[in-house]
Amino acid sequence: MAAEPSETQRTEEADMVSKALPPIGTYTNFMRASNTRDEFVIEFGTIIHGTQLVALHTKLISSPTHTKRLVRALQENIRKYETAFGPIPESDEIRRETGGR
Repeated sequence: MAAEPSETQRTEEADMVSKALPPIGTYTNFMRASNTRDEFVIEFGTIIHGTQLVALHTKLISSPTHTKRLVRALQENIRKYETAFGPIPESDEIRRETGGR
């Protein structure tokens, strides 16, 4: 029976795949999250200017364990960002500053 690949081997393989199939970056200003017992679903989209409509473009479906790792990675990156650039205002703070827009 073959040994399981190490974390380093898995990372190197993932990097090779990323280089062969580079990710596509898509702007998002809308996010919706839901979950079942077995998975989390996070949908991303873009609010269509001047309307109440959202064009959904990406749906992530992930295990609870991986979703928790994702949240921790985002929290760490936000901490680093705010250390470098100052606090990120919450959505309701932005609305007050822009008169509700």
